[in-house]
Order: sequence, then structure tokens, then C-alpha cells
Amino acid sequence: MTRVVLAGAYGHGRSHLDNLRRLTARGLVELAGICDVRPVEAAALHGLGAPEQAGPGNLAALVKGTGAEITILCTPINTHADLAVTALRAGSHVLLEKPPAASLADFERIVSAQRESGLGCQVGFQSLGSSAVPALRELIASGELGDIHGIGVAGAWERPSDYFTRSPWSGRRRLNGQDVVDGALTNPFAHATATALAVAGPRSSAPSPRWSSSSSTPTRSRRTTPQPPGSGSPTAG
Repeated sequence: MTRVVLAGAYGHGRSHLDNLRRLTARGLVELAGICDVRPVEAAALHGLGAPEQAGPGNLAALVKGTGAEITILCTPINTHADLAVTALRAGSHVLLEKPPAASLADFERIVSAQRESGLGCQVGFQSLGSSAVPALRELIASGELGDIHGIGVAGAWERPSDYFTRSPWSGRRRLNGQDVVDGALTNPFAHATATALAVAGPRSSAPSPRWSSSSSTPTRSRRTTPQPPGSGSPTAG
């Protein structure tokens, strides 16, 4: 049975509790610990036993003390890098909610910790589990689809204004001097952006995505500045 720590049990974290409850009932996982700024009441943990609880400053001790093999991070964007690095260095694989980090520098910190630890860090981009992505990438590479000049995404769902005011960090570029960079492209469109990058494929000399000011559609242009190596990777592992 896999022992799991969940960091961030409120908001979207509730969906992780539901999933962990389902997996616990099947005898696949044990919720060994919860890390949050406020305690989680017993009613919310029905079917999950009595996991040990700790604050964010004690995540490393929680992971080590419980022997957790996996840490799920569902916390504000500006906390992702510090908590992911902490969990990896404590000896746990990480399932990290999107977007993985608020800046390229923080992303590279996560990548470095993942490589040093030899553990896995998976970002929650569910579309990357589809066999359609590698199949489409192979078609592009083969030339069967001709010359590809752009990769676009479109979304027809709506996000009401209270979606970006639901918490202190929501919809913010910065909070308390830290980058958050929460917005349409980095949150609801993050899945589409990651999928577009995955279809394009990692290339160290690939040009940067060019974003239209009037559209949420990413395109790739040969006229833009090349990306830093690895900046096009949608995951940290």
C-alpha cells in the first residue's frame, strides 16, 4: 500500500481527498499525512483514517516521519517550488498541481531537486496521458502533415469573476513580494498550453511561443528569440 501526504486539502485539494478516498477503499493507498495552514476536520477525512497533520513549515518532517512515498502538492502557485523541493529532498515522489511554478527560475529549482533526488515529479497535466499526443507528434515529425507553422488551442468554458477572487493569490501577478502569475493562460489554459508544447516536442533550439494579445491561442514563430534549453518542457521529470 502506497503511503501519501497531501499538501493543500482545501479548495481543489478536496478533489484529491475524494480520489484518495476512492483509492483507499480499493486498498491501494493510505493517506499518511496532511500538510496545510489550518487543520482538516475529521468529517472531511471520512474513510481516510486519522492522518498526521502538520503546517507547511514541517512538510519535510511529515514526509520523513510518515514514510510517505508520494506527496501531492495542491497549494498556491507561489508555494509550489519550495514545497516540491522540500518533498523531493525528504525522499518523496511528487505529484504537483499545475502550473508547476510561477517563474522559469523556480521551475529549474524543481528540476534540479528532482534530478538530484532521482525521484519523480509529475505535473497534473492530464491530457499528457493521452496516446493522441505522441501519435500527433510522430505525424508532425514524419512530415505527413506538411509544414507546421503554428499550434493553436481553444477553450469555450467560462470562468466567472469570483473564480479569480476566490482566494488571496487568485488572479494575482504578485503577492507579498512573490511571483504568483495566476491568470487565464497559466491556470485554466495551462493544460492547453502544456499540450501544445508537448505536441511541438522538446527542442533546445526551438523558438519561444508567441502569444497574441487578442487571443488565448499559442503559436510558434521562427522570428522569435530561441527558448532557454528545457523551458519548453511541460513537466519536471
